[in-house]
Amino acid sequence: MPMSERQRQIRDAYERLGVKSEVARQLGLAESTVRESLVASRKYLDADPGVRDAVDQTGLSMQSASHGWRRVQDPDTGNWNSVFWKNDRSVDEAQTFADLIRDAMGDELPKATAMAPPTGTMDDYCTLYALTDAHVGMLAWPEETGEAWDTDIAEHTIMRWMACSLELTKPSTYAVLAEIGDLLHWDGLEAVTPASKNVLDADTRYQKLVRVGIRIVRALVRMMLTKHQYVHVVLAEGNHDESTSAVLREFFAVHYEDEPRVTIDQSAGGFYAYQHGETSLYFHHGHKVKPDQIDSVFASRYRQMFGTTRRSYAHLGHLHHQEIKSTNLMKVEQHPTLAAMDAFAAKRGYDAERVATAITYHRKYGEVSRDVVPYEMVADE
Repeated sequence: MPMSERQRQIRDAYERLGVKSEVARQLGLAESTVRESLVASRKYLDADPGVRDAVDQTGLSMQSASHGWRRVQDPDTGNWNSVFWKNDRSVDEAQTFADLIRDAMGDELPKATAMAPPTGTMDDYCTLYALTDAHVGMLAWPEETGEAWDTDIAEHTIMRWMACSLELTKPSTYAVLAEIGDLLHWDGLEAVTPASKNVLDADTRYQKLVRVGIRIVRALVRMMLTKHQYVHVVLAEGNHDESTSAVLREFFAVHYEDEPRVTIDQSAGGFYAYQHGETSLYFHHGHKVKPDQIDSVFASRYRQMFGTTRRSYAHLGHLHHQEIKSTNLMKVEQHPTLAAMDAFAAKRGYDAERVATAITYHRKYGEVSRDVVPYEMVADE
């Protein structure tokens, strides 16, 4: 709590008299009260200026304030909002995620206007564009990792991948953009993993990261709408962007509410599904359930969909390499990434082919074709 008037009075008397017993006598207090008051006020005075400011503004205890709580005044409304802060970060940077979304898109959040649909598409087909572990915002230094990666490279790579994929795939009526998690490399003002707080190699600021993530998804959807009649979007929760992905799902649901050709999966449980005729598709990042257990989870969670479809396919990311296996319930595919390795992976000898895949499904016969775009195909444009 902030220093009380009584604590200030005791502190002033002690600085003037220099003896606790004399302070107690003159103020008519027990000496133990004087002693406890001086200890509490000293903790306040010795604290970091930011902690003292947080205590004064919020009325929180010294312990709570020292753990990072403070309040920041909204310059538009004058209201005070509780936020986390850090001693090495200015108050102006301590914005809530809602503030970042507002700043990234402008005060008036624009909604997508309906586009004219393409003609001549094939109703029996649905094309899945699988993108996972893009880690936009990660920094990879070639001398350390062998290959470069940063925010600009990531955005350029993803755009080129979609352009290449659209040249190769069938003109199916239906399409799914499956971003299977870890689109963004970190999840808040500090570049650390949300759960373990592992420090990450980052090349930009969080607000720019949010802005680029929004721009990427909007661009991909717009590109897909030029070829496909309907686009369903999955923005899966990843272990690097657990909260950010949730906000992006909600944001894009509003953004496309006036575009009937786009639907957003707003599922909050980390598992996602889409049905195309007698074919069912399932998605999970892979950080909560392992590939050898995921088939039963999907069959149980989406019991009705699973029971009414003849062919089922599960799609995961997380481990950055490809592995495909068929179980009694479904085909389970773990997808690789287009991103370069970070220092953590490079120093442990991990390596895998960098590719992203578009898979076309028939509503009755399941998978009928796939188009693979290697990173070199994007880089050699």
